[in-house]
Amino acid sequence: MDWREMFEQRQSQVLLMQEYLRRASWWMLEFEPDAWPFFDLAKAVDPQVRADEDVIRRFSEDPDSRMGWYEERIGAWALHFEALLDAGVVLPDLPNPYEPLILMFERGSQISIDEIGRIDVDFVQMPRAWPRNYRVQEPFAPMGHKLLDILEWELLLRALTGVLSDLGAHSELEISVPGLEGRPGVHFIRTDDELIVDVEAGNRSVEDPAGESLGHQRMMTALPASNERFHALAEMAVNALRDRLRIADPALLRYSAWRQVGGARIYLPNLWVKPDPST
Repeated sequence: MDWREMFEQRQSQVLLMQEYLRRASWWMLEFEPDAWPFFDLAKAVDPQVRADEDVIRRFSEDPDSRMGWYEERIGAWALHFEALLDAGVVLPDLPNPYEPLILMFERGSQISIDEIGRIDVDFVQMPRAWPRNYRVQEPFAPMGHKLLDILEWELLLRALTGVLSDLGAHSELEISVPGLEGRPGVHFIRTDDELIVDVEAGNRSVEDPAGESLGHQRMMTALPASNERFHALAEMAVNALRDRLRIADPALLRYSAWRQVGGARIYLPNLWVKPDPST
């Protein structure tokens, strides 16, 4: 497991934390852990069943990891819980509470709790609240990296649809992956009466299934436009990034957004992905 933080903002990470809190809240109905929201569940179930000390030591002393206080303890608690399962201890029919957190750590996040008890995940804060506030039946997030990747693109599409509908006149928005040759990406241009979407592959070789070169594509719509039209433009952009430009991970995306005022660029604040550091 790579416990080193990648400092990427992933919207699914917050949902994974909420899924942990949901699962943990149900476990608290069955047992009485000594803390909330993070606790050693295995100790509350059967303090006599613990993971091998050598396993815990190798995990804690891993020289390639950069674990924080919570990551180290949660990892150890997850190992103790696995020891319960291996020992055949009879447990309630509830999902593994640590699974969402392990997935979250694998995808690059670290967590913290501030002085008033708010949980921080990738610079997004959520209330610690009470277990009953998270005790719902419906899961917050799917389990598995492939399913979470699909969710990331769906969340990007939803966010981008809203951004395009609010983009002011004489504004531009560029989404790309810094460091890739030719900076392939999508460029949105908002004039007084239309919105233009420009897909540029840069120097990358992009072909459609028929083998025809698709290095450049443009689509535009007159304004004002319906929500359905903004959604269609956002969907085209997301499909271009994911399928045509073969960008596998939306967490790699960066944006530059600006307005043209008197011939000068005024850069807009963070929208939903990290800004390009070059701007």
